[in-house]
Amino acid sequence: MSWLEKYRPATFDDFWQPDAPGLRLLTNAVAQRRVANLLIVVAAYGVGKTTLARVLGARFNCWNADQHPYNPCGSCDGCREVTSRSEGGTNARDGYLEYDVTAHTPIHIVNSINDHVIFNKLNQPPSGQVSSKWVVCLDEIARVPNKVQENLIKVVENSRRAIFVLCFSDPSTIIAPIRERGILIPLPLPTVQLASAALMKIANTEGYAIDESVARHIVELVRRVPRRCVLALEQAAIMSPSKVIEIEAADAAAALVAS
Repeated sequence: MSWLEKYRPATFDDFWQPDAPGLRLLTNAVAQRRVANLLIVVAAYGVGKTTLARVLGARFNCWNADQHPYNPCGSCDGCREVTSRSEGGTNARDGYLEYDVTAHTPIHIVNSINDHVIFNKLNQPPSGQVSSKWVVCLDEIARVPNKVQENLIKVVENSRRAIFVLCFSDPSTIIAPIRERGILIPLPLPTVQLASAALMKIANTEGYAIDESVARHIVELVRRVPRRCVLALEQAAIMSPSKVIEIEAADAAAALVAS
C-alpha cells in the first residue's frame, strides 16, 4: 500500500489543519448532531476535500459512533465500507455516495443521485444502520455547467435525510443559490510546522529518520499540499541509500512531484 493511501486521514483529528475554523465547525456540528443539509467544502487540489467527505460519511455509517463525540472509529465494517478505495470515480457504499464529476456526464450524476439515493434509499426506512443520514459527495462540482448546479438545488431540498458535500477548488465558481443555501467549510493548507511534523511522524512510523530541516524542505518545495508532501516523502525514502532521508534525496523526490 502506498503511503498516500496508508496515511490518508481516517478521522477528523487526522487532518493536518486542526485549528481550521471550518473543520472545528464541522466537528462541533457532528458532536451536536446538527450538521447542515448542504456543505460547501473549498480547498486546493490535494488538501483533502473528498477525504473530509469520506470521514463524514464514515462517521454517519459507523457502528461505534458512541465511542467518540465526532470521529468515526475507523475499524468497523461501516467505516470500512465508506473509506475503502473507489473505482472509476464512483464510491457507492452503505450510507455514502461519491461522484467525481470529471468521470461522469452531469445528467448522469443528477439522475443517479435522484434515482439511487433519493427514491431507492432515502425514502426507505433504515434497516440495520446506526444512522438514517446519508452523505452524498460531489467532487469538483464547479466543472459542470451552472444549470446542473441549479438542478442539484432541487435534489438537495427534497432530500432531508441526506447531507450533501459539494467540493470546490475555486470558490468563485459557486453559484449564488448554492452559496445561499449551504455552509461554507474552507480547508486551508497546513502550516509549514504542522506539515513538517506530520512528515516526520510518517517517516518514523515507517522506520526512517528525517531531520526537521529536511522535512521542512520537502514541505516548502511542494508548497504545503498534503498529497504532494506524502508523495515526495515516500519517493525520498525510496531514493535514500539508508534509513536516513537526506536533503539530496528530498530534492530529487520533490522534483518528481508536480508543483
